[in-house]
Amino acid sequence: TINILTIANSKTQAAIAFDAIKSKLFTSKYFKDKFMSDGLTQDSIFLLTPKNKKDNKERKEKGLPLHTGSIGILVGHSNSDTLLGKGCMVLLLDEVSYKATGGSSSGDRIYTALTPTVRTYFRRTYETDGEGNFVTDDRGIKIIKDRFYDGKVISISSPRAQEGKFYELFKTTKDNPGRLTCRLATWDVNIHHTRESLRKSETSMSESEFMMEYGAEFSGAAMEYFFTEDQVDSCFNDHPFKLRDMGEPGKVYFAHFDPARSSHNYAVVV
Repeated sequence: TINILTIANSKTQAAIAFDAIKSKLFTSKYFKDKFMSDGLTQDSIFLLTPKNKKDNKERKEKGLPLHTGSIGILVGHSNSDTLLGKGCMVLLLDEVSYKATGGSSSGDRIYTALTPTVRTYFRRTYETDGEGNFVTDDRGIKIIKDRFYDGKVISISSPRAQEGKFYELFKTTKDNPGRLTCRLATWDVNIHHTRESLRKSETSMSESEFMMEYGAEFSGAAMEYFFTEDQVDSCFNDHPFKLRDMGEPGKVYFAHFDPARSSHNYAVVV
């Protein structure tokens, strides 16, 4: 089977992309004669190729079960260990690759384990001479010039911090001519919204949070500081305070917790 596999953090979430595909299939004239009722389940669709249709005519004459189709559109999940071994023409990752934690559902693990599945399908080109004839080796076998891999990995995600597999893929696009990335703000995708209308409705969000959720920017890109540089400097210079082991009654103290971007560590300042 040639598989198109959709993966998300959970099977329910993966079904969102799958249901969108299914609804378009049902309303398409092109696909009207390319699936059977037996090829449709809650989490899979099998499509018939011309060869499947031809074989089914012969099977029907012989009273054999019909082939449901050689093209499979399947729902997966984020546990990559249970998805190994599938040959995929398209691997669709929906909101999974930004996860930076370890384990079988991490972005790194999913890419490492599942990206080889799209290498199943490729085309060869062969060396030719000046007259267009194939060049062969000493055994008479055509010499392969190049291989073109047709399988594709598609990652869809809201940007998060400047870390993890998703950010790494985005940042290194220029070093990989076979990779295409795009980053689109909500108001560019959905013309019914404007930046101003969304900003007005999200007054509780900081500018950094707003641009991450609606502007498709990775957090930290705008370098928005929690405190100004002058405020930080004033904590260390030109003040009468001395280091204390315990607080004093009647004084107001403030605590600031700062989570790290690339680990599970926290810094705390009182």
